[in-house]
This record gives sequence, structure tokens and C-alpha cells, in this order.
Amino acid sequence: SLENSFYQDLNHDGVIGINIPTTVIESFGSTSLARVGNNFYLNSNSTGSGPQLTYGGSAVVAGQFGACELIGAEATATGYVVAWQVAGADLYAVWNIDSSGNYLNNATGGVSGTSAALQSQENSFSQDLNRDGATGINITTTAIESFGSTSLARVGNDFYLNSNSTGSGPQLTYGGSAVVAGQFGTCTLIGAEATATGYVVAWQVAGADQYAVWNTDSGGNYLSNATGGVSGSSTALQSLENSFYQDLNHDGVIGINIPTTVIESFGSTSLRP
Repeated sequence: SLENSFYQDLNHDGVIGINIPTTVIESFGSTSLARVGNNFYLNSNSTGSGPQLTYGGSAVVAGQFGACELIGAEATATGYVVAWQVAGADLYAVWNIDSSGNYLNNATGGVSGTSAALQSQENSFSQDLNRDGATGINITTTAIESFGSTSLARVGNDFYLNSNSTGSGPQLTYGGSAVVAGQFGTCTLIGAEATATGYVVAWQVAGADQYAVWNTDSGGNYLSNATGGVSGSSTALQSLENSFYQDLNHDGVIGINIPTTVIESFGSTSLRP
């Protein structure tokens, strides 16, 4: 503390005055979250300075909230957001902060890493707060099938008719709204394929021998039924399998399955009807 009186770094630690350790916790986006001694600062990455984080009019200090640790901070249009995690646990919270670093309110309560409330905040932080490999809401994508030129993909609870060459395509809709999983009870989507005018999509009642096919336009919007509800033995369904490049009814044949009977096979020739 006497170094300031001497204007001299007496102990050669690179600092004139008390050397307070500074640790940058993270510097994603435009803001660095820095721990200086036991206090925290929301520093601009361009200027290197920013306000001290405070709560209830006093500086936030390390350990003030038990096992909660600061993991992120970012400037917003009106101030800052800061993120906390309970050390070693899947429990997070986000604060809203004013432009001077003062706590305003909670952007989230205590939530898990799978919470959409937390994940939707990640884009504000430019940071993968829950370390799930995605910045933003992590929506599970499942390819239901990819025969032919089109993949039928489930993204969260929605469905997309994606080109196998580009990886993108229209969302499937019905009556102007997105088709969502479970919308039609136990009917599940099993196939989709592009046509000259749009798409065909196939449904099956889960665990039953009951199928239906839709026609959609090029934007993925339902137009009409290509079939009503039919069994797997229906030629109306089987004749559409070639359009899907897919054995929709799992009878081992793509297209109409015409029964073949060998009447006799004596000698070198078989007689078939």
C-alpha cells in the first residue's frame, strides 16, 4: 500500500500499489466477466472497463450466495444480463442488471440446463451456458426416413420435408398451422417424398395395419388425401410406394405386391400363372 507514496513498484510485481488478482471468467460476445479480488466487473471487450456488479446497493462478493458461481455476463440494450450456476449442479439462474451494474430482477428463476427459459437466454450471452454443445435452444432433430430425394425430419415436435441434397425444406402444415407430434392421436408420419407439384407424406396408425397418404403443395401445406385410411394390402397404398422409394407397409416389396405361385418346376422350366 506504500508503493503509491513512492510512485514505485517496490516489490517488482508489475503493479504500483496493492496487487489484486484479476481473473477473466469469460469474454464471449462484447463483454468480459472479470473477478477482481472478491468482486466482479462487467467489462467491455473494446475498452477493458465496465461497472462493478452490485446487489441491494453493495458489491457482489465471491461466495455471497453459497455455491452459486457467476459464469457469464453480456451487455444488452438497457444494461446487462449475468448468469449463475450452482457449482457442480445442473441448476442455473439469470439476472437482469442496469447499465451501472446494479441488480434489477431475475430473468429466470432457478432452472435446469434443459430449460427453454435458460437456453433462450444463451444467444444474449453469445455463450453455451449449459454446455450442451448448442448456443440457444437445443432442439432434437430426428431423421424418420431418407429414402429417395427427400428426408422426413422431426425437429422438436414439428416436421420438415428436407431435400437430401441441400438438407433443408418446408415445414409440414395443416390448415395453416404446423403439424405437431401427437396432433392426430396415434397416427405417426412414416414417409415423405418430393413430387412434380409438391410432396406426398405417409401416415401409419402406430402398431396397426392402417395407413393414409397426403398430398401437399411445394410449401409443405396439406392439400388433399391421396388415400383415405387403408390397410397395408390396399393397392391404393402399394401403388404409391414407388413414389416414396419406400416399402411403406413392410411387406418386402416396393410397389404392388402381386402374389406369385409356382404351379410346377419339373425339369428346367417353372410354370407360373
